[in-house]
Amino acid sequence: MDIKVIEKFEAYLRHEMSEEELRQFEEELASNTKLSQQFQQYQEIEQSMAMLFSQEERQLKESLSNLGKKYMKEGPLEKGGGEEETPIRNIENPNYFRLFSAIAAIFVMILAAYFLLFKSSQSAQEMAERYYSENLTVLSQTMGGNEDKVQLGIVAYNMKDYDLARTYFEEVLQEESQNWEALKFLGLTYLAQRNYERALAYFEELAALENLYSNPGLFYQAFTLMLRSESDDISRAKEILRQIIDENAEGSRQAKEWLDKL
Repeated sequence: MDIKVIEKFEAYLRHEMSEEELRQFEEELASNTKLSQQFQQYQEIEQSMAMLFSQEERQLKESLSNLGKKYMKEGPLEKGGGEEETPIRNIENPNYFRLFSAIAAIFVMILAAYFLLFKSSQSAQEMAERYYSENLTVLSQTMGGNEDKVQLGIVAYNMKDYDLARTYFEEVLQEESQNWEALKFLGLTYLAQRNYERALAYFEELAALENLYSNPGLFYQAFTLMLRSESDDISRAKEILRQIIDENAEGSRQAKEWLDKL
């Protein structure tokens, strides 16, 4: 599901749309069957997550209540001057408050671990998807040593004819194996086809080139790992992002923005 579609769903459910946006969205829901199905699925996921956390909250309350019954009891009735007898609760265990604090801390740690391990990788992929949709769906024309084939490759890429684009960029590399533009665009072409391994291979080759005034190879490596978000991809991406920032390499500003959110 596209990130922009999700943002639109969230804005609708949180009542953050203007009257005109609301009208347009509801008309689109009524006329677009696919969008309507996606919205229904999104609502079901939201409801499931809400139920999950409400169940955990109820279980925590029950646990605290049971512990309260175990460690507290009704004390003897004491009489005030002319007042009605009032039951006084006594704490049997002096570690009562410490125990409950520990339980609360454990619960907070469990939630923190969930968001760090699950949500962080998910948000990394979302950030990468957004960057891709805003910056890499269409490539700008460029000038290079093999400008004709590079330009033709870019045109094919922008027309989403990725196989043809690869053919042009590969021909450039056959003639000039260290052509940084061809390495970059060929990596992006494989990325557009979600062939992450091949994309990473070309970006690593690009990053290894020397004597470039500005080399985007490291940036695209980190970006590809965030987009894939499998296994240890996020930790590897963080290491590369730190390296980009330390070396003030190309993409350092974007790298810092991403790293602050991971």
